This record gives sequence, C-alpha cells and structure tokens, in this order.
Amino acid sequence: MGETVTRDSTVFPPGYGDFALESSDGLICYLPRHLLAYMSETFRDMFSLPTGQGQVGHSNESQRPLKLAEPGEILELFLQNIDPKQSTPPIDQSTIVPLLEVAQKYQASTITKWFEEEATLKQENANPSQRSTLEPFTATHPVLTLYCAVRFNLPNTGRFALQEFARCPIPRTLPTETHFDIPSYLEGSRLREIRGEQFDRRIRVLANPKNVSHQRVTCVDCTTSLVK
Repeated sequence: MGETVTRDSTVFPPGYGDFALESSDGLICYLPRHLLAYMSETFRDMFSLPTGQGQVGHSNESQRPLKLAEPGEILELFLQNIDPKQSTPPIDQSTIVPLLEVAQKYQASTITKWFEEEATLKQENANPSQRSTLEPFTATHPVLTLYCAVRFNLPNTGRFALQEFARCPIPRTLPTETHFDIPSYLEGSRLREIRGEQFDRRIRVLANPKNVSHQRVTCVDCTTSLVK
C-alpha cells in the first residue's frame, strides 16, 4: 500500500496556528498550541512532557504533524468545537457519536457540555419567512440521544431523552441509527407502555356517560398536559 497523500485543511490552513495535527486520511490541520492545551487536558499533558530536546512542540521533531487516529472530517469537527473563532456546527446525527468519542479521548469537556445544552435546546428557524421554532435534537432523535447519554454518562440528558421517548411519534422510537443501547431502549419502551395505559384509562373515564355529571369538565390544555 502506498503512503497516504496529505493535504492542508481549508478550515485550519497553514499559518492558522503553530501546531499541526494530521488525520488518519492525511488531512493536516493547524491550531495554536496554547488553545489545544487550554481546551484539552490530554494535549496539555502532552505538551508538558519533557523530551531530550526540551518540551514537546518545541523540538525539531515536533514540527512534524502529530498523527492521530481520527479521520479528517471528525478532526475538523472536533477543532471547530473547541476553537472560539469558528462557528460551532449544529448536532449532526451522523457525526455526534464519533465527536463525543474524540472529546472523551482528548478530555475536551466543553464539547460534552455543549452537547448536553444543545440536545435539549429549541432552535430558532434561520429562515425569516417561516418564523418557527425547531424541535430540540432530543425530541427528533430520542433513541440516539439516549444512547449518547448512556455511553458518555450524561444522566440529565438521559432523563430528557426518556421523557421524549415516552411521548414522541412511533417512527421516532425506532432505532434507525447504527448506535443504540438495548437496556435503555427497553426501559424507554416500558415507560411508553405505562404512559399509554394511563392515557387509555383517562380516555375511558372521560368517555363514560355515567361520569359526566359527577366530574369537572377538562379543558383542552389540561387534557393535553396529561400526555406530556
């Protein structure tokens, strides 16, 4: 097999920083050393390790790109999430799991915190003609969010995901993603079944003519709240 052909990142080009990282598929990204050390405990420890020629990142050997196991797409995404000069992309179902894996590997806690906040946050539609509020990622991808919560130990996010799982439309409960946690999925299914039974009992009470004269009328808003 031939050597991997390297190429420079257009997002983190030469001159953007004084330290180079090379992905598994040959993409080279440049980022300031101090930023890597500040945002990642792993890189901070790496730069502090002494070498025969001084500190890592200050010898001639360290001028070569540091080769990483991650592909270029995930490497760039990781760097975009830790670089305050870059716009942080929204959560993408196809990359969120490997992104959180990289964040865990390099101990970049800001990415995990970002996911926890963004997963439950409603997004304003950027199109001014529509003027709508988009559902949070947890509501549209409850199974994937639940998997991430279990995999990366995010209990608060997991609780939100279970709530959404219990009340969202059936197609959203299907584990179409490649990643999902079977025990958590079964727990979500159990909660959904319990909620359905409670709702059925409530409907039977409201529909029974014998109970009409002996109970208060439930408005639409209150009835809706029963299913949340």
